[in-house]
Parts: sequence; C-alpha cells; structure tokens
Amino acid sequence: MAFSFIAGEMLFHTFAIPVVGLVALAIILVGFVGKVVFPFRMPASLLAVIVGTILAFTLGYQSPGEVAEGLSNVGFYPILPSLAAFDGMTLLFGAAIGLLGVLLPITIYNAIETMNNVEAMSAVGDSYDVRECQAVDGTGTMLGALFGGLFPTTVYIATIGSKEMGAGRLQYLKCICYTGCRLTGMIAALSALIPLAAIAPVLVFVGMSMVATAFSTTTSRYFPAVALAMLPYLANYTMTRFNNPAGEVVADISEGIVPLVRELSLQQYCLER
Repeated sequence: MAFSFIAGEMLFHTFAIPVVGLVALAIILVGFVGKVVFPFRMPASLLAVIVGTILAFTLGYQSPGEVAEGLSNVGFYPILPSLAAFDGMTLLFGAAIGLLGVLLPITIYNAIETMNNVEAMSAVGDSYDVRECQAVDGTGTMLGALFGGLFPTTVYIATIGSKEMGAGRLQYLKCICYTGCRLTGMIAALSALIPLAAIAPVLVFVGMSMVATAFSTTTSRYFPAVALAMLPYLANYTMTRFNNPAGEVVADISEGIVPLVRELSLQQYCLER
C-alpha cells in the first residue's frame, strides 16, 4: 500500500507540476534524509509546502481567483449528531444486505491493519497495547458514524514516516487545526491556496519510509515475503486506475510522468546498444 497508493500515486501528483513538485521533494529529501537543518529550524515539510506554494503562484499554476473562491466557502459548519446511522443498520438487514460483503472484509482488514501498524511502531521503539488500540478504533468508528463519518478508524499507517519527520506532540496541534478548519470551511480555501504538487512529496517520503522500515526491521530471509506482499497492492492499484475507458485513464495521469518515462526508455535503449 505504501509502495503503490501512497508513494506511487503521490509521485504522479509530484510530477503533475514538476518545477513545483521536484523542488518540494528535494527539500524533503535534503531535510529528512540528508539531515540538513534549515534556517530558524523550520521543518523540512513546512518549508517544502511554503516554497512549493510560492513557486506555483509565481509561475502561474495557482491564481488569487481560486483562493478567493475558496475563501467564499468560509463560515461555520457545526458537526451535529444524527440517527441516520441506525437507519443504515436497518437497511443492512434488508434491501442493502449485499453491502455486508464489502463492509465485513473492510472491518477485518482495518483490525489487521491496526495490528500491523502497532507492530511496525514497536519495531522502531514505540510500544503500544494492541487491545487498547483496537478498542479506541472501534469506539472512534461508532462515534464517527453518529456524526456522519463514512470510514472506519485505524492506527495511522504513516505513523513511522511522521515520526521521522519529527511530528511528536505536534500531532495534537494538527488535530486541533484540522478540527478548526473543518468547522469553518477553511479546508476549501487551503486546497485552493496550496497546490497538491507541493504536498504530495511529503507523502512520497512517508511511503518511502514505510517501505524502508518493512525491510530494515525484517530478517533478510523474509525479504521475499515482504516483496510478495507488495504485489497485491500494486495489482489493486493498477486495476483501480486502469479499469476505465482509455480516455479517462490517460486524462488523470500526470503529464510530468510522460517525459520521465521517455527518458528512462531512452536510457534503457542506450544500455542495450
């Protein structure tokens, strides 16, 4: 999943605006891999987003008009509880019973995902009680459903990458900021302000960290099993992206990937010659 949906998919978005995405990615790699300390001890991820956003506006990829449109959505949108979740439960045992064929596997997968991620955190020095994590996930899912939440909660898959980026207690601040943005509609404004190409490199690094951890915390004789475990996600990603008419598939592929693939093909041709 880290290889295909996080690092892979986000690499497509990074190359969507190469002059923005590659600069942001370079800052991320220099900061977190090269361990370079930036002025004012600014986190590499924050600097990458700021520099990427400035580049996007300077080069005309973002416009003030888009930001103004996003700001027009600012207001107050309280999150109110609803009994709709109970109506949905009654439907599951009636006309929509077929959905159980999707919901049950997803629920089992999320429970396994929590165990996997707790074990991954233990491998890098942070130990947590699996039972407590499962209980919090279940409670969070049920409470979320009462407020219109559609997705089950699970231990964050990118926790290791976040730790390497120095998140720490800033995670609490992130939750507060996200809640504030959600209640005021600022998410639309921020989406218009910050290009995806400036944020995607952060997730590329997170995916890289997850893949690297899978190998570095595993005995070498299990490397084939780790590699094999990546293939179903790669197959799922391929099916998800390309199981559409050709026009729709090509329309969403980053233009920056095309010259990159051509360059790699040319290099391969030269090597074969």
